[in-house]
Amino acid sequence: MNVLIKIYDWLHAHKAVLACLCLLIVGGLVALSMRLRYKEDIFDFLPADAEYTESMEVYSHLSQASRIVIIFEGTNTDSIASAIDCFADECPQAMTEVDMTEIFSRLDFVYSHLPYFLTEESYSRLDSLYADSVDNLTPILEADKRMLSMPGTAFLYPILARDPLQLVPIARSIGGQYAGAQSNFDVHNGYMMTRDGNKGFAFYDSPYGSTETNRNAALVDSLTQVTTTVMTAYPSVKVRLLGAPVIAVGNARQIKRDSVIAILCSLVLILALLLYIFPRVRDIGLIFLSVGFGWLFGMAVLGLVVQQVSMIVLGIGAVLIGIAINYPLHLLVHQRYTQSVKQTLVEVLSPLITGNITTIGAFAALIPLHSPALQQLGIFASALFLGTILFCIFVLPHLMSSTPAPIREIPIFNLQSSIFNFQ
Repeated sequence: MNVLIKIYDWLHAHKAVLACLCLLIVGGLVALSMRLRYKEDIFDFLPADAEYTESMEVYSHLSQASRIVIIFEGTNTDSIASAIDCFADECPQAMTEVDMTEIFSRLDFVYSHLPYFLTEESYSRLDSLYADSVDNLTPILEADKRMLSMPGTAFLYPILARDPLQLVPIARSIGGQYAGAQSNFDVHNGYMMTRDGNKGFAFYDSPYGSTETNRNAALVDSLTQVTTTVMTAYPSVKVRLLGAPVIAVGNARQIKRDSVIAILCSLVLILALLLYIFPRVRDIGLIFLSVGFGWLFGMAVLGLVVQQVSMIVLGIGAVLIGIAINYPLHLLVHQRYTQSVKQTLVEVLSPLITGNITTIGAFAALIPLHSPALQQLGIFASALFLGTILFCIFVLPHLMSSTPAPIREIPIFNLQSSIFNFQ
């Protein structure tokens, strides 16, 4: 502690040096914080070990997680088809019609290499069908007949013609779906629609995956603008977007709004309390200056260490402001009971540093976790508290007035005191 007091004395005698150092440090912190890029991915709170990362990468590339579904709702099938055509004109990259040629090409490949697709179950099924009697084939052939008599099943013709007994798993899965006449979808003149004709569908595969919300946001806005154009041209048709990228963009924007609201609410409540307690605006400015430096220090450390930060972490940072304010608050309040700023620093220094170390230690425990967002929160909180305490020790005492800050008592404290005196 004596070393810190000697540093205070030296800086007090060389305030010009202190000012230059502050400017250089703040400039460096701003430069580092400018390196930060912001994310709004809720998956950052999940573990990020090698197995999870590989699974998410496979999921993003092999599944339809990046697919955006455009739904056209109306009461007239022809209007819906025209609206889909209008959407295709505005967005040629969208898949608006079922490509039967591609489907038949893939089926040709499957049946041209049929032995490779047969399983032990397929051979067991074949043995059981021919084991007893040809009567075992009758239910299957009747199911084939029912399927072929249903509308929108033209793509089943080549499947059943080549595999009427449904030996290949793909035939059984498709056949089982249509055998009960419960399919909700149909192909109407090449368009994918529901069986009642009240909904049509188009598809758009995002090249950015499902979690790249920054780039998907521009894509979703562009598609939304196209849907507005289509609905203007066809008022009887309602068009909406659905899919993982759309949901991710909506969540990201909601997270960003919630983070801003949380920070603003926190600042307003804290400012209202400080304005009541400290009549002198200068003291409130010193408190926010201390916390502001700590916040900048935390952002700079994040920019140096991780370079990407979740907006959710910064939203949680609003809670950290209330904790960090305690450090400059201790100095300003304790000044009422001492003769000088130096004496205030001497008396408060030890408990201030001890409390800071325990707080930093609590948040630093998040850093070894496998969740990227929790790691970022641990780094940011620890750096914020460290930056605030450094400012309070080395800079704030030189900015404090020699006259103690006037402080108003909070009424609830006076009430509590009266109760104790009564007892």
